[in-house]
Amino acid sequence: MPRQLATSSTSKSLAFALVGGFLSLALLSWLQNMRLLSYLTTLREQHAADSPPSHYAHQLAHTHAGTTTTSSGNGGNTRTHTLNKLSRMAALARPNFIDKSALPYSCGLVFYYHIPCTGGTTINNFLLEQSDVKNGSAPYFTFYGTREKTVEEKNRVESNFINGMNKHVQNISSNEWRISHAHTNSMHLNASEEYLFNWRSTVEAQGCQFIGAIMFRDPLIHTLAKHAWQVAQNIPREEYISHLKVKDKLSPPGIEAQIDFFLYNLVVRNPFAVSTQAKIDRALEILVRHFDIVTVGGHNVFKERLQKITGWEEKDMPRKNSNTLDDKLIFSKPEIDNLQKLMRENGDIDFMENVKLIFEDPVYVF
Repeated sequence: MPRQLATSSTSKSLAFALVGGFLSLALLSWLQNMRLLSYLTTLREQHAADSPPSHYAHQLAHTHAGTTTTSSGNGGNTRTHTLNKLSRMAALARPNFIDKSALPYSCGLVFYYHIPCTGGTTINNFLLEQSDVKNGSAPYFTFYGTREKTVEEKNRVESNFINGMNKHVQNISSNEWRISHAHTNSMHLNASEEYLFNWRSTVEAQGCQFIGAIMFRDPLIHTLAKHAWQVAQNIPREEYISHLKVKDKLSPPGIEAQIDFFLYNLVVRNPFAVSTQAKIDRALEILVRHFDIVTVGGHNVFKERLQKITGWEEKDMPRKNSNTLDDKLIFSKPEIDNLQKLMRENGDIDFMENVKLIFEDPVYVF
């Protein structure tokens, strides 16, 4: 009997210790998240108050943990962009900048950045249904190119898109939503981030909301879908895979993985030949600063979040695949393993894992 009592007492003590330890860890995690949440909120407020960063289209615009990269912009102004350890930690605790209590917002602009082979045609068709182009009322703007070969030609497309956007963000009425669609060569985010600052500031100054939206895809599935597009262009599989091994500015356009397109669009895969970690850090930095709806797949989740923000009435989002070869490709296991290896070396797998961690955390999903 004493042994039973001793065993019972020990079990209770162990249980209390485990519960206490769990609560301590939970409290520590909560305090850390609150600290990071406060930091990122302050960061967004500072970005809203500061003048936008100088344009650095032809200069290195990446940052590393603990290091600083300085770029000179127009008029000789110099700004320093530092992604220190705290801000990198903060990026992994993405706060929700959407005010849930104010939804739906009465007015604003949806900026959709369309990465090829991510199901973006489906999303763009859904946006068109809300627009004055079809059955809706939202003014819609897009400008992109598909045949440009030189950097100069691609920059001209971007200039046309930026000029159109500068007009599109003006004079939004108090109960109006507008839509913009950025696609191939529309905008090279790494070099032209300043315009995202400008457009958000302009829209918010009118009492409306600027909503950055983007959808990614599982890195391997996206790579296979890109290969399906290459097959349609009569590019052999061996040539496509060999190009994926090239990680600098020598890589030809059209071979972009998702992180490459997000940062550089169709210029080249890595115009500054920076490290994989530099690309991941820079891409996360831009996402956290400027995008409010971010999903990895999940068209319905994307649509639901968009409708909550805008108040648009419920509509179906019929799937539309611009590439009909996705389900007709056969790869061997060694080929799949090699593609996975290439995607990890390029940064796509680690980037996408971080995107999920930041934007799919239930604490911050609206």
